[in-house]
Amino acid sequence: MPSSHALRNFDWLFFGVVLAMVALGVLFIWSCTHWTPERAGMAAQQLRWFAVGLLAMLLVLAVDYTILEWLAWPAYAASLAGLALVMVIGVTVNNARRWIQLPGFMVQPSEVAKIAVILVMARYLMHRDLRAWRSLIIPLLIVGVPMGMILVEPDLGTSLTLLPVLFGMLLAAGAPPRKLMGLIGAGLLAAPVFWFFIMGNAQKGRILSFLWPEADPSGTGWHVRESLLAITAGGVTGMGYSSGSPVLLNRGFAGHTDFIFAVIAHEWGFVGALLVVLLLFLFFSRGFAIAASTREPFGRLVATGILSLLAFQALVNLCMTVRLCPVTGITLPFISYGGSSLLISFIMVGLVLNIGLRRRSSSIPREYA
Repeated sequence: MPSSHALRNFDWLFFGVVLAMVALGVLFIWSCTHWTPERAGMAAQQLRWFAVGLLAMLLVLAVDYTILEWLAWPAYAASLAGLALVMVIGVTVNNARRWIQLPGFMVQPSEVAKIAVILVMARYLMHRDLRAWRSLIIPLLIVGVPMGMILVEPDLGTSLTLLPVLFGMLLAAGAPPRKLMGLIGAGLLAAPVFWFFIMGNAQKGRILSFLWPEADPSGTGWHVRESLLAITAGGVTGMGYSSGSPVLLNRGFAGHTDFIFAVIAHEWGFVGALLVVLLLFLFFSRGFAIAASTREPFGRLVATGILSLLAFQALVNLCMTVRLCPVTGITLPFISYGGSSLLISFIMVGLVLNIGLRRRSSSIPREYA
């Protein structure tokens, strides 16, 4: 258990913002789903996952996070095994095989892989000299292997969330910015290869519907147009809680998952949208402050990786809602409906809080080869 000295470092603002976002999410998940029998009860299900996630966070807080240095590679190997298992016995939903059915619930191994990648990247980068190009090969493989396996499912959104982990952690570990820019340039040059030989038709369709919404008038393009109409109709103070969501929901609008921000802006207007942005700003400003104040390298890198991933998720979700980027299926952290996502997010929060608790008491580990 954390010592009384460590508990004084507990960031109550960071934790309180997380609770506020979960509460906001449950409020609007109920608004989106209670009108239809097939989706009624989703808010209660989200609350149950919140309870499980909170318990998982407390368990993470109970042990010194530095023990994860020794578990990083085994966790990474287990996550790759889980991703491979999805290809064999995975459950297919909406033309994507992403889940494994367990008694009473389903798990999404790609969510677990996010944490495993962050842990093993931090373990590897702790004391590395990243000035030479060859020093970037192993980090690229650590991220690239699970990213490719997730892309095959196919799950473009989740696979893309590993890119900010790669670049954020490399930058925090001391990689020269010019080398990171070189990696980005190489990625852009390789884009045609991904388009013609790796990306599926559904993934291509999302990008095309972003550029030309009329090309997919009943699919992704329709969702984006409805999202923009819902936000515009909300005005300054909104149409009123639970007033417009059922109309969108009955027409198949994914308001409880990918487009929950549009529902909040529709019902609470600009005020509601500003509240979401403010909560996210407080969350990331406090989180990155914890990372910056952590002298121990493993903890600093883990916190940076977690916050980079969640920041990318939040940014992409908000941008796709207002048609500033393609629809990728990335949910809004802590607010959108999703059990596996909420559970993993709470484990990540537990890790960041754990690092904050022990940032002055943890000894700096010896250098590893």
